[in-house]
Amino acid sequence: MESSSGKYSSDWEDDTKITVLFSPFREKSLNPKSWEQKLMFWTEMIQNEGRTSGEAILSLKSLPGKFERKGRTPVCLQTVIEEMKRNGKLKKLSDLQQQDSAGWLSWGFTKLIKQPIKWSFQLLPWQNSGNKEDDDLFVLHEILKEKMDKLIEGHFAAVHCDVTDNILEYSELREQHRQLCPSDLEFSLVIQELARSKRVQLYSLGNNTTLVKFTKNAGEKAVDQVSEQDLHILRIKMSHQEVTRQIEKSMKEVKRLTEEAKMHKAKDMIKLALSSLRKRRLVQKRIEKLTGSMELLEDLLSRIRQAHSDEKVLEAVKSGTVTLKAVTGKQSADSVAKFMDDLAEVTQEQDEIMSEMSFASQFDVASQDELEAELTAILGEEEEEKGEQNMPSDGQAYREDEITAALAELNLPDVPRNSAKPMTPSQKTKRQLEET
Repeated sequence: MESSSGKYSSDWEDDTKITVLFSPFREKSLNPKSWEQKLMFWTEMIQNEGRTSGEAILSLKSLPGKFERKGRTPVCLQTVIEEMKRNGKLKKLSDLQQQDSAGWLSWGFTKLIKQPIKWSFQLLPWQNSGNKEDDDLFVLHEILKEKMDKLIEGHFAAVHCDVTDNILEYSELREQHRQLCPSDLEFSLVIQELARSKRVQLYSLGNNTTLVKFTKNAGEKAVDQVSEQDLHILRIKMSHQEVTRQIEKSMKEVKRLTEEAKMHKAKDMIKLALSSLRKRRLVQKRIEKLTGSMELLEDLLSRIRQAHSDEKVLEAVKSGTVTLKAVTGKQSADSVAKFMDDLAEVTQEQDEIMSEMSFASQFDVASQDELEAELTAILGEEEEEKGEQNMPSDGQAYREDEITAALAELNLPDVPRNSAKPMTPSQKTKRQLEET
C-alpha cells in the first residue's frame, strides 16, 4: 500500500513484524499479550483506513486489498472482524437497517393537525433495497459517530436563525453534505442514527418529500416535535424559493427575447421582431408582480427571524398566511397533507400563466410605433456601448472646458446621508430589470 508509513503504525515498514501480523491468528492461550497486540494493530488499521478514505461502510470482500503490501494481503482479518463485531466497533449494515424502530420512535408518534405523521425508515432512500450484497457490508461505528457529529456541527454553523433554519427538506440537507457523505447509502445511515439518538426527526409531507428537523441548538438532548408553526414557516421559505426561481427563469426569458428581437431586426423581419418585444413586455410585467410577492415574503421572514418570543413568531406566521393568500391567490391549507399539493398547484398555475402569456399578445395594448421605438432604443443602446469601447484616448475626445460643461448639465442625485446597505434579492431583481 502506497504512503502507508504516513497513515499507519511504524510496524508497517518492518518486514519481520508484518510477516507475523499478516499471518493467521494463533491460539490466544499460547500468548494472550501478543494476540491482543495483533488485534489492536488491525483494529486501528481498519479504523484509520475508514477515517482516511472518509467511508464508514466497508466491504469484507474488498477489505484485504486495502492493506496490500509487496504483493501480499493479510489472511487474519476474519478474526479481527468477529472481535470488532463482538465489542460493538463493527456492525452489520443489514442489522442496522432491519432494527425495529417502533420502540424508540413511539415517543414522538403523534397527530399533527388532522393527519398522523408517517414515521418509518422507509422515508430513507435505501430502505427495502433487497440487495443481497448488503450481507457483505459492515459499518465502522466510531467513524459513523464522527460523521454524525460533523453533520450536526456543520448544520449549526450554517444556522442564522433557530426559528427558521432548523427544519429543511431531506434533499436539501443531502446536497449540503455530499462532501461528508459521498454515497447516498452512507448519508441515509447517518440520518437514521441521528434520528435514533433523537437529535433529528423525520417527517413525511407526501409527494416524496421528507423533512428533517434538528434541535434548536447543539446542546439540546432531544429534538422537539414538528409543529404547525414549523410547517407554516417552511411553507413561507419554500414559497420564497419558488418565487425567486420563477424570477430568475423570467429574467433569462427577457434576455432571450431581447436577443431574438435584435436577430429578427438584423434580418429585416420587423413583424417577428415586434412580436418578440410584445412577449418581452409581458414577461417584464410578470417579473414586476413576482418581485412584489418576493418582497412581501422577505419582509415576513425578516419579522419571523427578529421575533424574540414564541408569541411574536406565531403572530408573524399568522400574518404570513394572509401574505401567502395574496401571493398565490389560494386559500390556506386545511391540513399538512395539502401543504405540498397547494404549493405544487400554485407553481403549475404560474407555469400555465407564463405559457398563455407567450401567446396573449392581444392583451398588450402597445402600438406598433411604440414597439418600433423600443426596438430602436435597444439597438441604439447597443451601438452606444460599442461606441464607448472605441472612444478616443485622453486629450482627443474633449477639452477640459467641454468636459466641465457636460458634467454641469447632469442632474446628479444628492449624496445619501445614511450609510449604504446591501441590496435584498428583490432590489437586485429591480436593478437587473431596469438595466434590461
